[in-house]
Amino acid sequence: MKFQVLLMLFGCLLMPLKAVCQVTVHLKITQTSSYCGGAAPPRELIEQLNTPSALAGKVIYLRKGKTNNLCKKPVMLKSDENGEITTSLDPGFYAVVDDTKNDNVYYNDLRKRFSEPVLNYGELDINCLDSWLETPQQVIEVVSKKTQFQINFHQPCSWNAIPCVQYNGPMPP
Repeated sequence: MKFQVLLMLFGCLLMPLKAVCQVTVHLKITQTSSYCGGAAPPRELIEQLNTPSALAGKVIYLRKGKTNNLCKKPVMLKSDENGEITTSLDPGFYAVVDDTKNDNVYYNDLRKRFSEPVLNYGELDINCLDSWLETPQQVIEVVSKKTQFQINFHQPCSWNAIPCVQYNGPMPP
């Protein structure tokens, strides 16, 4: 009888462990941008573009681990009007990606559109694209002591925004 009570108490202690082990995580989603004009800009403009600003309404996906493994089901999160997300996660590493790497839709689109050189763009480097898809925008490690992360998404210029494709067209004036 004592053994059964002990087993029951031990089982009850284990049941809520998952919820107790989870850590409240605060994410600040920001954005920086490249200068895409022609003539050299003022230093102040470059500093402004390089300063992270809140990115409202940004959808991100977290996958357990350090790589963007499409076989693992992601957790989808969306930033609020201040670029912030609060969620609870189990301790461990998480790969952070956006819509372009959440599934293989964008990947397949690039393979189709750039399988051969097109106006202003060279041929797609497939090995580069495979590596690009597997590499998350950022990896975070959730531990009980650190619960705040800044995740920055850099907005490149339109002519070099396509991964693994060389732009060969004219530069802006």
